[in-house]
Amino acid sequence: MTTLNSQEQVPVSELERDERVDELQKLLAKAIVQERGYAELSSDVKADVLTVLKSLGSMRFENKESLVRVARSLLVPIAPQLEQYISIALANASRQLAEVKGVLVIYTGGTIGSAPKDPNDPDSPQVVKPWKELKNASPQLSLLGYPVDAISFIDPLDSCNVGPQHWRTMSKIIQKYYNDYTGFVILHGTDSMVYSASALSFMLVDLNKPIVLTGSQVAGIVNPRNDVALSKIL
Repeated sequence: MTTLNSQEQVPVSELERDERVDELQKLLAKAIVQERGYAELSSDVKADVLTVLKSLGSMRFENKESLVRVARSLLVPIAPQLEQYISIALANASRQLAEVKGVLVIYTGGTIGSAPKDPNDPDSPQVVKPWKELKNASPQLSLLGYPVDAISFIDPLDSCNVGPQHWRTMSKIIQKYYNDYTGFVILHGTDSMVYSASALSFMLVDLNKPIVLTGSQVAGIVNPRNDVALSKIL
């Protein structure tokens, strides 16, 4: 890969790590019942604990902290001796997840991350939304079986405004995290996606990992069944 100088780039967010809360829920339940504290419970209390763990599996949590908080609030009243084992079980479950390398999403904006300016008027002009809104509208990401981390432009934009400084930023991100992921997905507007793909193919060489650029002509936030289209794999 080429070495980039300090030419102009655009501001990006901090790396957002996918905590894989849905997978963590499953592993946490399995880890807890393998702990010594669970084995020492009476059969009645074990049954109550299993009922709680089953109910946890049907809930949705935004992050690991909320999962742990709810798990403690439900388990400790019925089995106080499990409190010290919840953190141990969580650590064991997290270690299992950490062994899997995932994909890094670079969100630049585009129609795929757009929604009507007026939520009450679907025909109002489309505006590009932050990555968090697109992620919240895509719960199926948690079903992929591997982590999906993300970095986004602080100001996601219509691809008509993408230029050299944005290409340098995308390239710099891929350089920085190249060894940490199995591949990269750049979410991009369709108007200039081919130009970005062409520019990056010259800026990034000697690649042995896929770098996928994809976008949509149908807003992804309000239309789950959109037309996400593959532009190019570098």
